[in-house]
Amino acid sequence: MNCKEVTELLPEYIEKSLGRDLLGEIETHLGKCSACKDELNMQLHIEGLLSGVREEEVPARVDSSFQAMLENEKKAGKQHLMEKMNRKQFPLPFLARIAAGILLLISGVFIGYFIHPAENSSKEISGLNQEMTEMKNLVILSLITQESPSERIKAVSFIREISKPDPKLIETLFGTLNNDKNVNVRIAAAQALSKFKNNKDIAKGIVRSLETQTEPLVQIMLINLAVETRGNDVAPELNRMLRRSDLMDEVKNYAQKGIKSLAI
Repeated sequence: MNCKEVTELLPEYIEKSLGRDLLGEIETHLGKCSACKDELNMQLHIEGLLSGVREEEVPARVDSSFQAMLENEKKAGKQHLMEKMNRKQFPLPFLARIAAGILLLISGVFIGYFIHPAENSSKEISGLNQEMTEMKNLVILSLITQESPSERIKAVSFIREISKPDPKLIETLFGTLNNDKNVNVRIAAAQALSKFKNNKDIAKGIVRSLETQTEPLVQIMLINLAVETRGNDVAPELNRMLRRSDLMDEVKNYAQKGIKSLAI
């Protein structure tokens, strides 16, 4: 097993979802290859930091000197960060630094709070929460552009865990649903969007996605989601689907059942 094959299987290795034979091969390779071992440690680091970030309320006061330092660092790095985001060019070491920044940000808040508590800092706290959200979004947006389908699925799962995702992340989910070359990644995106199907705009996006899908499993999942939204545009779209010559009989059955369900 070569380095490329090992790297692609690292997400499954971390999740402990590999069979015994593959597991043994990877562990043998990791015992001999320092580069792949470093890659494993980096992925573990990123996943640990991301999973450790919770949408919790930060203390009502924060150290003003820490906040001033944070603002200086933010101004210095913001332009470079946004350029990378726009080009979607984030090497994994850069992701690790962003993820580490999230942890340092949280740690700094609590250190500042306990050492030098300050009054009337609600605006600073609000800005701090926003900065934390932006950092996490950057990591997710970069993970979803990785070559490995498992990494893209992981990015989708992170979005699903966010109670109120940024519009950019929702746009990314739809882009993944409509364009990703891997059917499992598209299914994961559909599952993530199902959490937000009560949002009218997202519901409409789910219905619009029906016309772009060619994979039966994805079509069936979206038909069920669309019917659950019970939007006025669902039945007309399902009728359009039924006129498609490439539609499998099983998918047609789901579409017909959906139309009957909406008529009740």
